[in-house]
Amino acid sequence: ELANKLGNLVSRVSGLIEKFGVEKTTNKLLKKLDEKKINSLMENFEVDKALNEIFSFIDRCNEYVQEKKPWETKDKKILFELKESILKISEVLLPFIPESAEKIKKQFLAKKIVKENPLFIKIEEKIEEKANKQEKLIGIMDTKEADFSDWEKLDLRVAQIKSVEDVEGADKLYKITLDVGEIGKRIICAGLKQFYSKDKLKGKRIIYFSNLKPRVLRGIESQGMLLAASNKERTKVSLIAPDSEIELGSTIG
Repeated sequence: ELANKLGNLVSRVSGLIEKFGVEKTTNKLLKKLDEKKINSLMENFEVDKALNEIFSFIDRCNEYVQEKKPWETKDKKILFELKESILKISEVLLPFIPESAEKIKKQFLAKKIVKENPLFIKIEEKIEEKANKQEKLIGIMDTKEADFSDWEKLDLRVAQIKSVEDVEGADKLYKITLDVGEIGKRIICAGLKQFYSKDKLKGKRIIYFSNLKPRVLRGIESQGMLLAASNKERTKVSLIAPDSEIELGSTIG
């Protein structure tokens, strides 16, 4: 169970660090995480595969705890490796479980790391269910149903695509500059290359998710994302757009 594995890792390691502390060293464990592959999968909206990569690394971290037995050896260097690896896990999980990822980050960046209450009650069903449904726009939340307050957090705006550029080394990614009216100009990265030419995109009005936490893709800070629909196989993608003229920056909802 995915959530149990992450919750167990966070709980065990924080408790051990609280007892024994950490000592800085080279992190060999973290080299087992292929962050470039995860970023590439995210660029292509292959969320389920990206999650599989992340949780494979979580499995490796749990195995590392069992192999090294830091509760017996009191090895502070091993605990440092685990601490830094958990911080990286919180970073790559941020788009999926933002609140929980921020809690992990805060816990493991604290001056004194202590074991806290269980991080999860049960979220593995939510992760698997929502990944299967390809709910990629707002990430995977910690509840099965979205409360109205969750909807109120989203800032969706009408925007216009002003320019479209290729991204070096990315087969499917465009760098897109948006005009969002009163908000101003914004830059996003979108995996639309196989579905739209640059000429077809330029000038289009779209729906823009403006307050999504920025994410760096191929060295570019993507400041939000545009909304699009796709079929199950992702062989067809269609941008979501207003059906009549309305001011740029107009809110949705």
